[in-house]
Amino acid sequence: MSVPKKTLNVWGLVAITYGLVLATSVLAVASYFYFRSEVKPGDDADGNQMRRMMVGAVWVPVYTGATYVEPGMVEQKEITTGWVKFRTKDPAGAVLGFYQGSLKEGGFVTVTQGNAGGTVQAVRRGGKTNVTVSVTTGPENTTGEIRTLHRADPARK
Repeated sequence: MSVPKKTLNVWGLVAITYGLVLATSVLAVASYFYFRSEVKPGDDADGNQMRRMMVGAVWVPVYTGATYVEPGMVEQKEITTGWVKFRTKDPAGAVLGFYQGSLKEGGFVTVTQGNAGGTVQAVRRGGKTNVTVSVTTGPENTTGEIRTLHRADPARK
């Protein structure tokens, strides 16, 4: 007497696999929209992180073609300060214009002093977030420094 072989129900296996893939996809999309909804216009986060970097506790635009060196950060209670130096072959006026426009677009109020070398000062959140970009022209390239100061809300910790 032989035992009958059970046939594998291929369509049942395909249906289960397809259902799991579909459920995982729906969960991933729902999670994306749930977490993305937490980011509001003017937040420190930016949808395109490739164009920004964290200096201290503040997202700052990255000037294309610049080399960034010597980053640093100090935290003291609810105040975080940060800095980074950079250099580029572009003229100082172009760099200042870029930072003034980019920071203003990011919700900062800006004041620029100088146009062929100078400073962009930017403030947001009632003075709780500050960015200062200083740019000077040298014989071979333009150098600069970005300094940030961020005062955290004690209630958010």
